[in-house]
Amino acid sequence: YNKNSPKNKNRHVGPIDARLLLRDLSLPIAYFLARKKVSTNKITLTFLLISLLANVLFVIPSFYTLLFLIIILEIAQLLDCVDGQLARYQGVSSRFGDNFDRFAHVLIAGTFIMAFGIRLYLQTDQVMFLILSSIGAFFKAFEHQIEVSKLPITESPIIRRHYQSSKIRRYIVY
Repeated sequence: YNKNSPKNKNRHVGPIDARLLLRDLSLPIAYFLARKKVSTNKITLTFLLISLLANVLFVIPSFYTLLFLIIILEIAQLLDCVDGQLARYQGVSSRFGDNFDRFAHVLIAGTFIMAFGIRLYLQTDQVMFLILSSIGAFFKAFEHQIEVSKLPITESPIIRRHYQSSKIRRYIVY
């Protein structure tokens, strides 16, 4: 899905709107932003802020708010696709960018769970929804922490520094 590689028509991953429309729409936007020297982390930050705004708006119980919310979330999803396309087009990859993107997704999912619980609480006046949404947001953050902890031990900066020049290499089991 970038200028340097052929389009993979067999890719069936992600939301249906991203598969059908947003990935193809993200290509010209990514090329435009690459010419303007925009970094992928700025796009991720914009995606994060727009998505958090959408989660805050989700709490307001109104039909028109939901319509506006759908538009905002599609723009945010488009920016998420643009972020990946821009990184591939520029040939940049960093641990910070990867972790920032994962963190943004986890934060957005956790705040959506909380916003959903708050909205249900405001409509039904049952505290159970607040408790369940808090537990759901906690487990979403915990799931991310488990995913991060699965990194190989040699990717730790302290271990990597000593790993190259010491006998610790023998004791690490892959």
